[in-house]
Amino acid sequence: MHLSPVLGHGASSTVSLAVRKCDHKFVAVKSIPKYEILFSRRGHGSRRHRRLDEADILASLEGVPNIVDLLDIYEDEDEVQLVLEY
Repeated sequence: MHLSPVLGHGASSTVSLAVRKCDHKFVAVKSIPKYEILFSRRGHGSRRHRRLDEADILASLEGVPNIVDLLDIYEDEDEVQLVLEY
C-alpha cells in the first residue's frame, strides 16, 4: 500500500489516501502514532478507551449504511494504521 496525499489531521492521527495493491482500490489510512496510545495509558483513561476501542466499534458497524467499513489493521514499530473504505 502506498500512502498518497493527506486527507486530514485530527488531534492525534492523520488520514491519508492510499491504493490497495491487491485490487487497486482507493482506501483511507488512519495512522495513529504509538506514543499517543502509550501516553494515553498513563492516567488518561477516557482518551485511552476512545482510541483503543475505535477499531472494535468500526468492526461492529460493518455494513451499516453511511458508516465507513474497517478493512484492515496494520501495526509497525511507530504507529497503528486503520485501513478504511474510501
